[in-house]
Amino acid sequence: MKNLILILLTCLSISVFAQKKKNLPETFYTCWAAAYEEDDQKANTKVYRQCDFKNFKPSFYRQRFVFKKDGTCQVLMIGETDAHYFLDCKWTYNKKKGLVAITETTKKLEIVFQVLSSDAEVLKVKMLK
Repeated sequence: MKNLILILLTCLSISVFAQKKKNLPETFYTCWAAAYEEDDQKANTKVYRQCDFKNFKPSFYRQRFVFKKDGTCQVLMIGETDAHYFLDCKWTYNKKKGLVAITETTKKLEIVFQVLSSDAEVLKVKMLK
């Protein structure tokens, strides 16, 4: 019986440890472009690849984020005349929940997503707002 309790406590401590969120990796701080061909619509997940990815198919517009360590970022937008421009924003990271929140100073833009995975090539997120 003692062995069973010890095994259960060990499993519980491992699962709690695994749920702790880590800091974002250094590779997060770059330019990310939407790889919408790889999105999973059913799971509401989006895939982004580094902006210099060579195998993107031709597209009129790909959402882009440029994250900087100082808490600022830029978001590629489409204007009223279909011209593209970068909007200066701020971003925060909730380490406990793994959430990135992007806001523009006048609050006309707010994007919130959960980082599912991030490495040097792919950023996979679940869009929340």
